[in-house]
Amino acid sequence: MRKRDPQLQEDGFHLLLPYAAAHVDELIVDFQNETDHGLRCWFLELIGTARDPKAFGLLVTQLSSSDEAMRSWAARGLEGMDTPAARQALRNAGVVHGRRASSSSLTKPVDGEAWGRQDRAQLMRWLPAEVVGSQRALNYVLLHGDDHLGSRWTPEWLAPVEAAAFLAFLETKFSDENGYEIFGQLRRRAMSQVI
Repeated sequence: MRKRDPQLQEDGFHLLLPYAAAHVDELIVDFQNETDHGLRCWFLELIGTARDPKAFGLLVTQLSSSDEAMRSWAARGLEGMDTPAARQALRNAGVVHGRRASSSSLTKPVDGEAWGRQDRAQLMRWLPAEVVGSQRALNYVLLHGDDHLGSRWTPEWLAPVEAAAFLAFLETKFSDENGYEIFGQLRRRAMSQVI
């Protein structure tokens, strides 16, 4: 997963996925030591997938992270645990079925329930159907600013005015851009009309 090649990173993630439960201790250490945002998201997703009680504390801590993606993956992990303690932690954080009931710092989490039918219809204006139809691909685009692994989509596919419209749409969905490369990529593309 630490390779520079995006396809090798994705392959590494999928190789680890079935073994996450057997290696949750190592994944927690890797998560805590990792500085790359995308890898931290993948590690947290793997940790949550493990559904191991040893990960409970980390997931609860990340549920109150200032990083929107970390909160979302932590919530998914706790939902997957589906224990009374996990459900209570989610309720305490105001998370109801994958969404925060109310939060001034979070407009919508990045998860399957956050993007409703109308949102996905809007996303189809700027992204290929294969990206919009796959939560993993959509998360990848939001985090990395492109889809080099699948459709090969980049913001360069958009006219500058389209990039500006996509950026404006995303700004209504996220109150915190931290960790999401798509915002910078779209700004650069939108500004290319000025240059």
